[in-house]
Amino acid sequence: MKSIYHTRVTLLTKLRNRYDEQAWEEFVNIYKRYIMAILRNMNCSVDVQEDICQAVLLKSWEKLPEFTYKPAKGKFRNWLTVVTVNMARK
Repeated sequence: MKSIYHTRVTLLTKLRNRYDEQAWEEFVNIYKRYIMAILRNMNCSVDVQEDICQAVLLKSWEKLPEFTYKPAKGKFRNWLTVVTVNMARK
């Protein structure tokens, strides 16, 4: 069974262009649910989950054009989890 969170290297490559609206829309459609799940598991209040999620997506928009995915070092989801947890702890 294919995981919906399986990292698509082609998508990460497209995200190097901050203004590729289709790629960013796809990224949000795939990873917003993942970010929200992390926030729920952290017992963040429902009131702040959407705000933190938006902050994580903005941070991703800022950082992913420079991001180099190295599968041998870890999954992309690990990076996204760290960003999410850090944003939630602010």
